[in-house]
Amino acid sequence: MQQSGWISISAAILGAMLATATAATAASGTGAPTPPGFAERVDVRLVNLEVFVTDSQGRPVTDLTAKDFRVFEDDRPIALQNFAWIDGSKGGSGEPPKGSPGQAAADDPLVRAVVVIDEEHTRAPNRAALFSRLGEVLTGRLPRGSQVMIWRFNGGMKILLPFTDDRHDILAALDKEAQTFSSRQIYADEDWLSTLHALHEDAAQGSPNAWPCLDSPAIARAYSDQQRSEVLRAVSALNQLVGTLEGLQGRKLLLYVSDGIPLRPGEEAWATYLELCGGSGQANGVTGAMDTLSLDPAVRIHRPDPAKARLEAMTYDTSKQWEALAARANGQGVSLYSLVTSGPATLTSPIELETQQASALVFGGEAANRLDAVYFMAAETGGRLIYNGAELDQALAGIVDDLSYYLLGYPAPDPEKNGHVRRLRVEVARPGVRVRHRRTYSLKTDDQRASDRLLTRLYYDVGENPLGLKVTSKAPAPKDPERTAHLQVKVPLSGLTLVPASGAEPQHLQGLITVYLVSRDGEGSTSPVRRRVVPLSFPAADAQTVRQRSFLYEVAMKLRQGRNDLAVAVRDEFTGEISFAGQVITMAR
Repeated sequence: MQQSGWISISAAILGAMLATATAATAASGTGAPTPPGFAERVDVRLVNLEVFVTDSQGRPVTDLTAKDFRVFEDDRPIALQNFAWIDGSKGGSGEPPKGSPGQAAADDPLVRAVVVIDEEHTRAPNRAALFSRLGEVLTGRLPRGSQVMIWRFNGGMKILLPFTDDRHDILAALDKEAQTFSSRQIYADEDWLSTLHALHEDAAQGSPNAWPCLDSPAIARAYSDQQRSEVLRAVSALNQLVGTLEGLQGRKLLLYVSDGIPLRPGEEAWATYLELCGGSGQANGVTGAMDTLSLDPAVRIHRPDPAKARLEAMTYDTSKQWEALAARANGQGVSLYSLVTSGPATLTSPIELETQQASALVFGGEAANRLDAVYFMAAETGGRLIYNGAELDQALAGIVDDLSYYLLGYPAPDPEKNGHVRRLRVEVARPGVRVRHRRTYSLKTDDQRASDRLLTRLYYDVGENPLGLKVTSKAPAPKDPERTAHLQVKVPLSGLTLVPASGAEPQHLQGLITVYLVSRDGEGSTSPVRRRVVPLSFPAADAQTVRQRSFLYEVAMKLRQGRNDLAVAVRDEFTGEISFAGQVITMAR
């Protein structure tokens, strides 16, 4: 559930020239001044690409040089600007490119591992072993200074453990989750069994003249709609989580724990319908199956066309949403590792044991469909797919192995493509080696970067304040039925860029800022990031006085009862400099 948006906004200059500033702000983004030529800024974005190279035995190859690599972006060759071997086994680096994500600041952890436990898509009861082994890796094998955070997804994201390097807290949180089972997954299995039963009932309604296979498409459609909604909710939650990591330095690993999540939601329902009514099941000896196309034309005309059902089933595909998520993660250096709680020998659902009404082909397709999305995410972001099973220890060790890699850097070409998916290919001039890397990435627009860094400030209290931004608040009176709080954002004008406005009579100084705001209530619900473009204009004759004052921006907003965490950002559009600040407002119950 999302919080209410802004109610009203006002702006002023503390001291003199109140009317001038308010009039300039009223435009709120319409007719905003553009930066003059001498104030234009060049934003060169550096792409940092981690590349893992192993020999035929899976051993790391560590003696390559920059000349051994060829990088292609959208099939165009790219000239490398930086090259380094990062040796994570030593808890340090081999001099990575300056300013790259691979180079952590002295007070930043080398690795930030974010564990997401997807309770909504986990069936396997034997995950205790996986969590135990995972805890050993996270607390004993990551470089010194690394930090771990644990989230739970169960229809929505909830923080179970904030970033910490405390071994006891990490192990305790994982052990507690190992004993937890999701009621949502139980309900999901019941929905699938109910859908399966309804499809078989529809296919078994007496003789052909009793209208069998008439309602099956509607049954499959209803199930697929629900499933797709749930998958998109998970994608959205992961998208926001990835966004919160934007402002964090260090190597960022996202460990996604689940039993798989459908890439094509509801596919098994359509497959069951087609098997029972489209002729394939009848040809393969499936009990109760028929071929509606072989019926008398007078009867067949009232049945849905199985060929159209095959096309409709494809419309539920979520590949584009997962691709966009992978590209976004790649754009900010997040690698996803998919940890499947069930082993490869037990991929089929427990529901297969409860019914023999559909063939192994349908159930095998259901299992593969659940793995497609998590495998895709791991492959696209340079991560790994890890099964719970006999070789779990070796598989988890691969996470640590991936802390050593080649780091290739180059300026991102074609700035106009920011926000679009770019495709990567890496070739290595050495026979017999295996190469793994991010396959795509997308660079965010300035607004997207600012919004995500604001989420970083909200969740992790990370964000600089070069503009001297200050935030104060006033909670409403306990009897205020609207529960309206007032937030004041103050920015010293001395830190903002003010330039002469061209053609203005009398001469004025102009500036341009964007104000961003986001809030989170005590239950963890986060509002959308709000933004407002604010043009500034002051008489040039008063320039010295203006720069001694501050710009005041006030927001009236409705908040929920209890604690509300707010994060605010102000960006100088002429220079791109951005400041962050936060505030906590407690609303009386």
